[in-house]
Amino acid sequence: MGHIRGIFFEIKMIALDLDGTLLNSKKEVSDKTVEVLQRAAEREIYIVLATGRTVWGIQPLLKKLGCVRYAVMANGAIVKDLQTGELIEEHLLPAKQAIELYDYVKSKDIMFDFFADGVGYTEQAFYEYVKRVPVDEASRQMLIASRTPIISVRNYLSQTGDGVEKVNLLFADLELRKKIWDEMRERPNYTVTSSLAANLELNDKYATKGNGLRSLCRYLGIGMEHVMAFGDSYNDMNMLEEAGIGVAMGNASEEIKAAADVITLSNDEDGVADMVIRKLSVM
Repeated sequence: MGHIRGIFFEIKMIALDLDGTLLNSKKEVSDKTVEVLQRAAEREIYIVLATGRTVWGIQPLLKKLGCVRYAVMANGAIVKDLQTGELIEEHLLPAKQAIELYDYVKSKDIMFDFFADGVGYTEQAFYEYVKRVPVDEASRQMLIASRTPIISVRNYLSQTGDGVEKVNLLFADLELRKKIWDEMRERPNYTVTSSLAANLELNDKYATKGNGLRSLCRYLGIGMEHVMAFGDSYNDMNMLEEAGIGVAMGNASEEIKAAADVITLSNDEDGVADMVIRKLSVM
């Protein structure tokens, strides 16, 4: 049950971050977790993906789960009905701002890529740079598989009249990441988050997972107090704080655990399934 100030509410939506949360360290979802979520869906509970990924990046998972209709993507930049294709909410980072970011970091030891129209784009140099980034191998392969190479990021951004869903910065040097993090958080036009210890993610100032879920709840006619949200990283924090029940994974940072209402097992221990079973008695 959800709760606000001692009042308890029926859970009508389960919102799930992917990497480090629903997915284990091999970037897979277990059969047990799939079964538990399908049982919850049979009880007319919405199963919603709330991810930093694009629509393209969640396709294999959608097929395996078979019970997801709505998704909050690119950290809340896109909220979509995946069945009809209806765009429920959109907060794009203007192309001009993305170009300014690119020009700012291009002379530094930082790799820049961006999401637009559901696709991740990067320059060819990314594929060499990512070898130096201090992440686990499964994350490295996910980064490689989810990017499409283009000749020039700046040219692409200059020629598009539309904005971008998200800018991603990758760092081989974590001290430089900290410096850029501090600088970017002083800029009011961006939401600055992170899903890896070696990246920063920049969105439009209104694009957050919490705002995306709120828009989806408004569209579906339910309150945020009826949401149980799961996450492990900084880009999950505001949705954990705003949901009726915010659940931090056992592998989450101490900062994320402190923001949550409850802590479950790790992503390698079926933490999502364990909490859904315990809170909703779906098995």
